[in-house]
Amino acid sequence: MAIYDGLAEGTWNHFSAMLDARQMLITPSDQHWSVVWPDSLVLTAGRDEVSEDATELFWIGYRIHEAVHRARPDAVCALHTHPPYATALSVLDKPKLLTASQVSVDFAGRLAWTDSYDGLAGNDQGEVIADALGENDAVILAGHGVVVVGRTIQQAYLDLYLLERACQTQVLAMSTGQTLRRFSEAEIAQLRHEDNPEEADRHFEAMRELLRVQDALQVGD
Repeated sequence: MAIYDGLAEGTWNHFSAMLDARQMLITPSDQHWSVVWPDSLVLTAGRDEVSEDATELFWIGYRIHEAVHRARPDAVCALHTHPPYATALSVLDKPKLLTASQVSVDFAGRLAWTDSYDGLAGNDQGEVIADALGENDAVILAGHGVVVVGRTIQQAYLDLYLLERACQTQVLAMSTGQTLRRFSEAEIAQLRHEDNPEEADRHFEAMRELLRVQDALQVGD
């Protein structure tokens, strides 16, 4: 789904899901999401199973996700990728997602930012990201990409999708050079959606159906 929605970048993305308090499924290193299948996922059961002796790319993904899940035990799923429009906002000198579109208002008070590029080196990268995320549902990493967490896989994916759409709308509007009109606090309170797991479930199932149709068409060819 992330490939279809344009949310992934090459093989430099990773997602994870907690099965219980210790066991985590994470995508394998250096593998395109379009060819990641259920049996491709790597099962880990705590820090004692993984070390820097593991492949470098796997270790990069693992140390981010393990730290995020450890800091946020409520987060069943964590998605990290480099979607173009959210990443475009992240490179601005003073980045901010403005409450100017219907979708953007849903991230008011739920979105964090890092102040500088965190790089790829250093074993504390996951802790830096987890600290920046705090109790929010998403963090935009300066010059890097995003991390989105959710209490379900469906909710995390919907938030990733909507965050990128909100950023896309803002970047396109900013490209006109005109001043963006922003919602007032009263309008934000009225327009903001309440957390609705069923909405995330419906969107996720709709995307799964789309993929099933696409697969059927390819088989038909």
